[in-house]
Amino acid sequence: MNKKKNKVILIITNIINKKNNIKKINKKIIKKKLSCCINYNNIKSYFIWKNKINKIKETQIIIKTFKYLKNKIINIIKKNHTYKIPIIYTINIKYINKKYLNWMKNILK
Repeated sequence: MNKKKNKVILIITNIINKKNNIKKINKKIIKKKLSCCINYNNIKSYFIWKNKINKIKETQIIIKTFKYLKNKIINIIKKNHTYKIPIIYTINIKYINKKYLNWMKNILK
């Protein structure tokens, strides 16, 4: 794997707390070996929708992957997300320990 393919990123999205939907997205990504690990946290979100302040419980999904796999993962999220306007963003990782990086490389071939 060349250095360009070694660029590790996190892809993050929030989704409403419906376990079936979360499982569906996570399972598709993991099954296709697009991510070596997916974490999720329960969060509370406040936002404005149709001029009203809303408060809901959501799940934040954090997907660990390589940059070259980003578009495939984003497509899965978009196709399976329940929101009309989902937040999907990436964070570039500047440092990752070598053992973890090697583990990722072995899984995400």
